[in-house]
Formats: sequence, C-alpha cells, structure tokens
Amino acid sequence: MSQVFTVAGMHRSGTSLVANWFYDSQFFIGFDLLEAASSNKKGHFEDLDFLELHQKDLREKGYHQSGLIIKEDQEWRFNAENFVEASSLINKRSSFNLWGWKEPRSTLYLKQWKQLIPNLKVIGIYRHPELVVKSLYKRLKRNKWYYTRNPMTRLKWFIDIDNNPKKWHKIFSNTYTIYNNKMISFHKEYPNDSILINVNDLLNDESRIVSQIEMLLGEKLNFVPFSTVYKKELMKAISDNLNLSGIESSLNAYRLMEDLKG
Repeated sequence: MSQVFTVAGMHRSGTSLVANWFYDSQFFIGFDLLEAASSNKKGHFEDLDFLELHQKDLREKGYHQSGLIIKEDQEWRFNAENFVEASSLINKRSSFNLWGWKEPRSTLYLKQWKQLIPNLKVIGIYRHPELVVKSLYKRLKRNKWYYTRNPMTRLKWFIDIDNNPKKWHKIFSNTYTIYNNKMISFHKEYPNDSILINVNDLLNDESRIVSQIEMLLGEKLNFVPFSTVYKKELMKAISDNLNLSGIESSLNAYRLMEDLKG
C-alpha cells in the first residue's frame, strides 16, 4: 500500500514553498504541476489534477473556484461524480510507494480525502493571519480580474476592491479561519496522522521539522536543505507595521495552532 501525504494550508501561507522543498527533494507530488505566476514566481507546485477537481466541485456548490470567498463553514464533500473522479486520481498514482500532493483547496476537503485514503497523512502549514490577509489583498488589488472576467461587473469590482479594504480583509480573515479550523479539526481527530507546522519554524528549527515529517511518514527521508528553496524576498516575516482590524477570528485560530503544533 502506498504512503500518501498532502501539504495542506490556507492560500499564501507557505504551502508552495514547502511543496517546492518536497519537489526538490525528489518526492512525487504530481504528474503535471501548475506553472509559475506573478504572485508565485518560483511556481505553485500544485497538482493540476487535484486543482481542477477542487475548482469544479467548488463551482458546482455555487462558490468561486478560488476557494477564497466562503461565507460559512460546512462539511465539504464531493458529489457522486467528483467522488469517482477523486478515486481515479488515487488509482492513477497507486504505483508509487510514497506520493503526495499540494493544493490549498484540499484543506476544505481533508476528511473527505481521509475517507478515500485511510492512511492519508496531513502536513498542515500555517502562517500569521495578518501576513496572509495582507498578501491576498495586495494580490487582489494587482489582479482585480481574478474574481470576475465579466466586463459588465468588472468596474464595480474595481471600485469596491480599492475603496473597501476592511471589507476584503474581513472576507479573507474569515476564509483563513475556515481553512485553518479544518486543519485543527483534522489534527484533533487524527493526531497520529497529521502535524501542524508554522512555516517560519522551518527557518529556525529545520531539523526538528524534518524529524516530525519522518515520524509522520514512517521512514527516513532525504531532504535538501530548506535554505536552497527559501528566498527571503518572497516570504516576509511579521512586522510592526501590520495592524489590520476585523481579523480577530483568524488570530484565535492562529493561536490555537501554535498551542497544538507540538
């Protein structure tokens, strides 16, 4: 039986960086990976099969395919057709002894994936919510077409995005809370099948994190040094000039993960 893992976490939390580390360390994380973009210059390292499945399922549920505008938490499950497609993705990779994938929307569906892959291990990556929210809003201002390409509604969105930063901070904070609460819930239910990692700890305590991952996956692994994939200019640290209002729920989720990470 294959050992399977997923790198989970909220968008803009360092999951691409960690997946890059796994990729450079010769882990199989997908046949076709999402290419680089202006917001992720080194690449997303996302398995396109999983990405397209999650986007499709989100659209069919009436959500934006980004998975970034979610009004309330729910039990995320695939419909019958997408469940079959998910099973097919797993079978397609069954010849690998160790394989995994990274796709942030997977975080919403963790318990569904656990049902499909009983021995699934989850590597949950998180980052301070002020940094995540600020990064998402900055990207949104730069790429205002991201949520709509319809020219009839685009102008309305452009005005709203520029003039209502607190509204968007709150939207992204709410989404951050939902994603990270999914990881918290999974970790509480499956403590032996998951770990929580503050991405900044990889900069300061890499050997401990590697040991945690090896214990989780049950084997000795050959990672390249994290310093070979980390670029300081692409991953800012928390600073005093960040002071966003309306993100209290995400701060609470962050503090709880800090308590649970071990």
